[in-house]
Amino acid sequence: MNDTMHLIDAGELGRILGISRASVYRRRSVGQPLPRSITIGSLVRWRPEDVKEFLGEHLETTQPRRKENK
Repeated sequence: MNDTMHLIDAGELGRILGISRASVYRRRSVGQPLPRSITIGSLVRWRPEDVKEFLGEHLETTQPRRKENK
């Protein structure tokens, strides 16, 4: 492990997921899917490897439908 560990805060996680910081906390409070978190005192943080794993697990496996020309 590195001597310095970078933990991701809610704002950065929101930018990665394309949602707001408030949405990160809202999802967390209602139990919607998010990467595993670490709580340090009152702070909530995410490890980069957990975020990467979460993104890999939530990749869309189907292609979006194409618009049909009529």
